[in-house]
Amino acid sequence: MNTSTIANLRNTQRHVGIDVGKSCLDIFIFELDIHWQAENNPEAIKDLLKVLRRYKLTRILVEATGGYERAFVEACAEQMLPVIIVQPVQVRQFAKAQGILAKTDKLDARLIAMFGKVLEPEVRPIASKETRLIRDLLARKRQLNENRTQELNRQHKAPKVLAASHRRLLKLLDKEIAWVNEHLAKKVAAETE
Repeated sequence: MNTSTIANLRNTQRHVGIDVGKSCLDIFIFELDIHWQAENNPEAIKDLLKVLRRYKLTRILVEATGGYERAFVEACAEQMLPVIIVQPVQVRQFAKAQGILAKTDKLDARLIAMFGKVLEPEVRPIASKETRLIRDLLARKRQLNENRTQELNRQHKAPKVLAASHRRLLKLLDKEIAWVNEHLAKKVAAETE
């Protein structure tokens, strides 16, 4: 490929950075220098994806935010859009390397898009809805087991007057763990059939 062909390919690329908040998404298309905001709810995400589909998207980069990005990422995956979840630490290191110290939602969205443009991370398929549910159930089981262990440790050190409180909570945790185990077994069985 000659230099002008490579330049033309690069000019048609579109890297979208999404800065995710609890209630708002900041969107930045790097190559077009376009920024806008959308609400972070299912209806607004559906509308946003209609807009994004109008562009030839190379990568949609979303910073991991502990779960607020989930609805958007899953919607992208369902529509087979090139979505990538990036770790905030990587983006911050990239910002420092670029000498970018300012921090606003708009700048963060631009920075995330720039990160995608410069580093070109690989687009990998997002796990299926069923696989994600199994992972969620496993995470919940781990959380409940940790809570149960903590409660058992507290029970051993607590005065006798609190024994009934500890027993009630342990009984509730056991019930929740059983519920998760039952659903987990069903989902795993369905996936392995």
